Parts: sequence; structure tokens; C-alpha cells
Amino acid sequence: MRKKPSILGLVLLCGLLATYAHATKELLIHGAWIREAPPNAMALAGYLTIENSSGAERSLTVVTSPVFEWIEIHRTVHDGDVAKMVPQDAIDIPPGGRVELKPGDYHLMLMKPSRTLREGDRVPISLKFNNGETQTINFPVKKQTLSEKIDASAEKKRK
Repeated sequence: MRKKPSILGLVLLCGLLATYAHATKELLIHGAWIREAPPNAMALAGYLTIENSSGAERSLTVVTSPVFEWIEIHRTVHDGDVAKMVPQDAIDIPPGGRVELKPGDYHLMLMKPSRTLREGDRVPISLKFNNGETQTINFPVKKQTLSEKIDASAEKKRK
């Protein structure tokens, strides 16, 4: 004889699902985009903002996409007039804090695209964090605006 699920069992299951849904909302990702590059470019740059509403530090540790052979986390470091990109093992997002990946600072290096990406395309990119959470975000491809170029140039001069 088959037993029907109890109301208590359903309530517990709903509670667990609600807890899981809340946990995935602790990391809010927004403002994601990929800079359009020339057709034969072997590397593109990706940007986004990550906000951590949890009480624990989170780290972005792995980034993947079916559209790129591999993805690295980089930070642009300025030494006088020379800027160089330094690979990072992870990006830490403090509890209650945020990290912005933007031109001239932290960014994603998207290596060897499988196809040419044009403005308006959307690319799925998966972000994996040290707590095991993975979020897949569709990054739109867009051209860098003049104001973004000016902001990046001004930021470079401040560093």
C-alpha cells in the first residue's frame, strides 16, 4: 500500500526549498557585459558587479562558458605609465560588500571565442563561488561607450 505524503512532510520540503532560494539570492550579479572586439580577436573582456548580502566572505573562483575555450580572472595593475594584466586565483567579495569588474581594474579575460561576437549577442557565462554556488548569467555583447572610455582613462590616471 502506497502512503500519501503527509502535510508535515510537504511543509518541511517547502521550508527547505525556501531556504535554498534565499541562499542563492545572497550573491546578486548585475551589470554584466562583454566588450565587442574585432572579428579575429583571440581575447575579449567581460565585466560585471557582484554584491554579497551574506554574512560571510564569498570568492569568485572559477568562470566558464561554452563560447570560450577558457576564462581567466585578471586585474589591471598600473606601475607608473605601464599597465599590465595580472591573473588572479579568485576575487573576494566581503560580507555585505560588492566588487565591480570594470575596465582598468578587475575583469574577465575571455579566451579563444568559438565564434565572432557582435553587439547584441548574448553569451552564457557560469560563475562558481567558493561556497559551491554557481550562477549562469547571460552577458550581452556591447560596444564600449565614449563615457566608459573616459571613465576608464580617468581611473587609470588616478592609480
